[in-house]
Amino acid sequence: MLEVINSVYQLPNSFVNLYLILEPNGVTLIDTGLQKSGAVVVLSALKSLGQRATDLKRIMITHADPDHIGSGAALKTASGATVMIGRGDAPAMANGVASRPINNAIVKFVFGL
Repeated sequence: MLEVINSVYQLPNSFVNLYLILEPNGVTLIDTGLQKSGAVVVLSALKSLGQRATDLKRIMITHADPDHIGSGAALKTASGATVMIGRGDAPAMANGVASRPINNAIVKFVFGL
C-alpha cells in the first residue's frame, strides 16, 4: 500500500490499482479489483489503516471491466457501501460483463481464469 497524497492510498491487486480515500464521513474506494483477491486486498488495507469494513461508505467504479468490478459484490456485502458507476457502464456491471469488448487473447484468457 502506498500513500499517494495525504489520506489517499494506492492498493495493488495483480495488474490493477485500487484507491482508498479516507474522508471525515467515511472511506471511498475507487474500483474493486479482481474477483476474490480484490476484496482481500481492500479489507486488509482497511484493517491496517485502523478502519473496519463498515467504514467503507462509497465504492466508485470507473468502468465495468472485470478487473474493476470483480470484488464489487463482496465488498458491498461486507461494508454496506453505496456503489456508483456511470450510466453507460451500469448495464454491463449489472449483467456481470465487460463494458468494452476485450479483443486481446491473453487478456481474455486471464479474465477467463
